[in-house]
Amino acid sequence: MKKYWTILFIIILIITIVIWFYKSDLFKSEGEYIPTDYEIKLIDYFKEIAFKSEYLDNPEKVTKWVKPMSIYVYKDEEAIKQMTEISSTIQNINNITSDGFEIKITEDYKKANTLLYLCTKDKLKEIAPKLYNLANETTNYKYSGYTYVEFKMTNFAITKALIFIDSESSIDEQKHSIVEELTQSIGLMNDSDKYSDSIFYEKDGIEIEYNHQYSKMDIALINFLYNPKMKAGFREKTAEVVIRKILKDENNAINR
Repeated sequence: MKKYWTILFIIILIITIVIWFYKSDLFKSEGEYIPTDYEIKLIDYFKEIAFKSEYLDNPEKVTKWVKPMSIYVYKDEEAIKQMTEISSTIQNINNITSDGFEIKITEDYKKANTLLYLCTKDKLKEIAPKLYNLANETTNYKYSGYTYVEFKMTNFAITKALIFIDSESSIDEQKHSIVEELTQSIGLMNDSDKYSDSIFYEKDGIEIEYNHQYSKMDIALINFLYNPKMKAGFREKTAEVVIRKILKDENNAINR
């Protein structure tokens, strides 16, 4: 019996040492990528924006489109400036993604899986009461834009999105809302008070400038989400491992 406990103790000790070495810097493989301080901030920002939601219950998993996004735009009037911003944002997103995902505008309502309402709140209440009620029930402040997405609970793939842009807001505010809401509709659904140049920046009690340009971090977040390695349904820890691989590949490509 004493011999048995001795053997068991040795086995446990060996396992403990192996685990310690595996977790320590001494056991890191030559090819393992160590993120820079900036890249660690990127990873943390992705977790904040992609794994939480501004209004809804947090899915705590990666949610993204796994098929093309087809948008039908309902508008009260011609809205040339707004349509230009919509087209520009779509092009920017399409230029960043690398997993085959793309967004396109359709003139056929029946072929759309995303509806973008560019109108007044009164008009929204009339033609899309469900979206109007959701926006008013979940926001506690004046809003100029709102996004609602539906995704499958089996694989967390987004299947539908509804977007509202208040046409009575200033044109600068509308442009900001167009970029933010379109970007949130692809799976980056949270706001943050960390980085003032980010399209996701939101801080209560502070009047913000209505930025409608992606920051360097915003581009990185879209790139991470719509990279072939990032799959819908991944949990936070798995997503972080994937992002480290993406960063490693990108740095290797630059250094070639």
